[in-house]
Amino acid sequence: MNTNQLRHLAGVLCLALVAALLVSACNLLPSKPLDPASVVSISGDNMRAFMITDSGELWATGLNDYGQLGLGLEDKRLVKAGKVDPRYEHNFGYLAAPIKISTNVKQAAIATNAGAYLTTNGELWVMGHENGIKYFPEVQRKLRNHTKYSYRVDVVRPVKVMDGVKKAVADRHILMLKENGDLFGIGENYWAELGGQQMIDTPLLIDQGVTDVFIGNGITFYVKDDGQLYSCGRNVWGELGFGVPIKIEYSLVELSQAERMNFPPQPIATDVQSVYSSDFVTLILKTDGKLYMLGKNLENAYPDGSEYSTTPQLIAEDVRKMGISNLDSGKAIIVLNNDDKLIGWGSGLASLGVELSAGQWAEIMLDVKDFWTTPNLFVLSRDGRMRAAGPAAAPFQSGLIKESNIGQLAGWTWD
Repeated sequence: MNTNQLRHLAGVLCLALVAALLVSACNLLPSKPLDPASVVSISGDNMRAFMITDSGELWATGLNDYGQLGLGLEDKRLVKAGKVDPRYEHNFGYLAAPIKISTNVKQAAIATNAGAYLTTNGELWVMGHENGIKYFPEVQRKLRNHTKYSYRVDVVRPVKVMDGVKKAVADRHILMLKENGDLFGIGENYWAELGGQQMIDTPLLIDQGVTDVFIGNGITFYVKDDGQLYSCGRNVWGELGFGVPIKIEYSLVELSQAERMNFPPQPIATDVQSVYSSDFVTLILKTDGKLYMLGKNLENAYPDGSEYSTTPQLIAEDVRKMGISNLDSGKAIIVLNNDDKLIGWGSGLASLGVELSAGQWAEIMLDVKDFWTTPNLFVLSRDGRMRAAGPAAAPFQSGLIKESNIGQLAGWTWD
């Protein structure tokens, strides 16, 4: 190698070193915080949440005890708790504020101890506790490589499990609607929420010709190309829309299949825009803006005062979006009207400083752009400000996390 070649090589190496140093320096800089005005979607549960921005960025906040936020348990950005089990190399922790997890994302969901997100090109990725996602063959192959512990494995790095997905929703089970109209599901299927009584070890085809899908605790709702809303699964207080309610909310008695399972899926409504199901209540928003409720009489919202209803009862009109939120002082039905007014019904509104009047919807806020219930309440106003409210995080039985704020509200407040 002659002198000129040596000089050229030295120059290339210097440039590479400078570039590496610049990248390292940039990584040490604090990342730009999430702009609340850019948020277009929030999903999650009472302990954690996913946020998606208008540019397709996926952000996560809250508890990451099983890697369901897509972070390794050793991630230095987590606020760590004490050791959970000496057999684990890393202890769990939480994100006190949102951090960016991925890009090119159009939807995200939190299942029981697991997380999932859907990319703009239709790829479904999952992560978290093995019990929630073990039905995917791709996860099964990954789990076979884990031999350190026999009783629990966390998939803390996202795994791609399906292509061609249009929409994915999650609760205690996960539903995947493909672009071709095929609806698949995974889960324990204890309530026949997957459309039948069979046990599964891979994603199960529930139905075809499906145009939209919604989910509840042990319940599956979906709209078919015939325009009808179908449901199957759990039916405690009539929230399913068909079958005989068992009227047993919590029981140590093992129920028979005939008592607990409601299948095959049955049509329960038409002209449906969206469905929101929480605990023992289902809200159905029709395309004409009318809001119906069935199931348990949440906060005495039924006009006829009945204890429960197996058929939808009209409770509001001129509705653009609806949800059910758990707040410090109780539950509340939250509604966004077409005039950007956020209103609510229920005792939970007292914790927001809302003046309540028996038997009437109460005004919460004006000039609202959007809102989400996870069941914590997130409200984005037209001025770009995000407000959030919800009950304090319950301390862990082990006492390892005693903080009431573990990032479940992303650092936002209601004041």
